[in-house]
Amino acid sequence: MTNLNNQAIVGDIIKSFDFAGHTEHYMIGEVVEINDSQMLICRSIKQVVSGMAVEAEKMPATFRTPQMGQCMMDSKWERVIIVG
Repeated sequence: MTNLNNQAIVGDIIKSFDFAGHTEHYMIGEVVEINDSQMLICRSIKQVVSGMAVEAEKMPATFRTPQMGQCMMDSKWERVIIVG
C-alpha cells in the first residue's frame, strides 16, 4: 500500500528498502536527524542483504535515506516504512 504521508520524525524506527519492489535488501534504524534536504540520518539497528542479516560488527553505524516522497518510485512503492 502506498502512503505518501509516511513522514518519519526524529525518534522513529524505520525500515528502508534499497530497491523499489525488492524486499531482500533493507536497513532498520532509528532516525536521529532530518537535514534541510529531507535526508533521514539513522542509527543502524539491522542490515539485511540478499535476505540475510549482516553481523552487527560489520554493519555501518549509521545510514542515510531520503524522506518518503523524495525519490522517483515512491509513488508506486513504500520505500520507507515506520515500524516503531
